[in-house]
Amino acid sequence: MNLQNLCASLIFIAILFLSSNSMAETVIEAKKEFSAKSEEVVLLKAQLKSIEGHQSQLISIIQWSLSSIIAMALGLAAFNWYTSKVSYQREIQAIIQESNAKFNELNSQLIGSFDDHSKKLLAGLESKKDDIKNLVIKELQKKFDKQTAILNGYKSRILSLEYATTERLAEEAMSKGRLDWGIHNYCELLGISVKQGSDFYQAGEILDEISKALDNPKISMSSDTISKTIATLQKLPERHSAVAEILIKKINNGHAKIA
Repeated sequence: MNLQNLCASLIFIAILFLSSNSMAETVIEAKKEFSAKSEEVVLLKAQLKSIEGHQSQLISIIQWSLSSIIAMALGLAAFNWYTSKVSYQREIQAIIQESNAKFNELNSQLIGSFDDHSKKLLAGLESKKDDIKNLVIKELQKKFDKQTAILNGYKSRILSLEYATTERLAEEAMSKGRLDWGIHNYCELLGISVKQGSDFYQAGEILDEISKALDNPKISMSSDTISKTIATLQKLPERHSAVAEILIKKINNGHAKIA
């Protein structure tokens, strides 16, 4: 009986020993797992800080890029405005030069055509001199009328461009208080409108602008502008003479101070 109890005790002690070893191993493995997870947490925190740093750099790059894009857009807008202005002035000069070249070319062609037709027809058909002469004159008159119409078209276009440009200069001068320069340009407008034959409906507005400038107490005109203004007003057609005389009296009565 005692032997059985002893054996049972030994078996129980062995079981307890094995259980304690197993629990120790389990604790060790748990510690190792916890340590691994702690290291993983540290790595995740480091990665998070690295991502936050990259995000700050990305935001800075985006802000710098937006600033650069805005600056480039403003620069392009200013450049487009300047090139448009220069292109407009070049176009006017090109049209004027083209018109002058066309005028000279058409004039030369007309003279050459006249000479060629006259020589050929007079040399070959002397007996029908009168009939041929009338025929040549009619043909040349047709060509001359056609060329004249073309030239008048070019002249009208040039005068229209000159009128628009001069009107813009006059309005800018008036808006900036440069009354002397404004009156000078309005006198140029009067001359252009007379050449165009449009003074009937344009001269009235121009004369009103000159009158307003002369009534301005700050007006100060150079002697050249005074002489030009008086001469221009005196050359206007008869239908504008009444208003022109009133403006001339204003100038002579000292409305405009001599600069």
